[in-house]
Amino acid sequence: MDKLIRKIINITVVALAVVATTAGLYIALKGNEFAVEHQTGLNISFYITYILFFAILAMIVFFVIVQVFSNKKSMVQTLILLAICVVITLFSYWIAPKELSDVAMRIGISENIYKWAGAGLNIVYLVFTGVIVAFLGTFIYTKIKK
Repeated sequence: MDKLIRKIINITVVALAVVATTAGLYIALKGNEFAVEHQTGLNISFYITYILFFAILAMIVFFVIVQVFSNKKSMVQTLILLAICVVITLFSYWIAPKELSDVAMRIGISENIYKWAGAGLNIVYLVFTGVIVAFLGTFIYTKIKK
């Protein structure tokens, strides 16, 4: 299954690169005036690029879902990780400040956006702390095990 995913993604990425490179070179070689006068060709190139990008994204999501649900153990692990992510997000949102700072008031940011921005920072801090704790725990565990 992994080989199939890699082949499909590699072929799609190569096709995307060829289309983007060809379109870019064509517009660059024809000159800026050509690009301004013939925007349809450039728009078609962008549409093809968008279609290929979303096709790759859809294939990745599809194969991840197939892989997760094909194995009960990986499905349980994925659900546990998703639950942990939800808990971290809710906790981060709960501890985020809701009173606007002076800078936020001057810029005109709403309280909701300010709270979610604070929650995003809290998520980064908590995940980074978790990574450091996991690293130290693994290091200590390997030293004790030896």
